[in-house]
Amino acid sequence: MWTQRGLVTYYVLFFIDLKSRRVWFADVTRNPDEAFMSDVAERALSFLRGKRFVSCDRDTKYSLRFRIILE
Repeated sequence: MWTQRGLVTYYVLFFIDLKSRRVWFADVTRNPDEAFMSDVAERALSFLRGKRFVSCDRDTKYSLRFRIILE
């Protein structure tokens, strides 16, 4: 994103229900640390209720704690 200080990277996390194509915007941050990701995982549980699979890449942002919360 272009700001007054120049180009700044923001990370947007969202979930997509492939069956209904419903998108749930989780949050946006400049620093997706473990605490941020864990908080998002806990808030995502209501959206993910009844879902069998969550697919994500191997990015280190998806920490062990994030994956345990979603299990």
